[in-house]
Amino acid sequence: MQLSHSSSSSLDLCAVTARIYRNCLRSPKLGVARSNRARVTILGLRPVGVDRRGAAPPRAAVTAGDQSACNSQFANSELCSTLAPMALRPQDVVVLLKLVVADSSGLTYAAIAESLGMSLSEVHGSLDRALESGLARKEGRAPARPIPAALKEFLVHGLRYAFPARVGGPARGIPTAHAAPPLKTQLAPSDEPPPVWPDPKGTVRGMELAPLYRSVPGAAKRDAKLYELLALADALRIGRARERKLAEAELGIRLG
Repeated sequence: MQLSHSSSSSLDLCAVTARIYRNCLRSPKLGVARSNRARVTILGLRPVGVDRRGAAPPRAAVTAGDQSACNSQFANSELCSTLAPMALRPQDVVVLLKLVVADSSGLTYAAIAESLGMSLSEVHGSLDRALESGLARKEGRAPARPIPAALKEFLVHGLRYAFPARVGGPARGIPTAHAAPPLKTQLAPSDEPPPVWPDPKGTVRGMELAPLYRSVPGAAKRDAKLYELLALADALRIGRARERKLAEAELGIRLG
């Protein structure tokens, strides 16, 4: 089977490779297929982004054309897994909000992890994903810092869709959203049970609202400013129009 340069240049390389591979399996006379760590090399063709040694390039070297190849029906699963963006996780928001209120002087990954009740690897992973998502920037060897405008935009317009609120039944815990500062004093009292993060030592009975991360109740107890930001984030996830508008305004004050 022969492919001219003009015809092959207009085809997705992953699809061409897979097509040749199938033909090789049907007719050994066409060539020899070799597999190396699930990367298929056939008749001198290599998947996009793989060098002659079978190694994938650094993430920064990946081009838009390489990513489009991964959308092909015949995309190489191992190669394309290195091209896929890292999806944000709920704890990433918690880490970023902690960095908003934390004193940047002398701040370490270990200190962040301890204050949030997370492992060191969880904090590193959160900041890596935040950097890739454009929600943080890194300068020097210190931990990355949030980009205020980007973080606010994500919280206001994307948080409730990325990490929708999960409301349960009656529970004892820590008030959040509109039932916690700073929104609590800006809204008229309501007869509805307040949203709470479940906590055995909580003093308020209300309706359970699952926190963004399991360590949120403890972290909020240790840091009043972080507590306010986390409550505002919950107000954006479950609040009505007025509550969301107030939460957006309060975030603007805190994020600048």
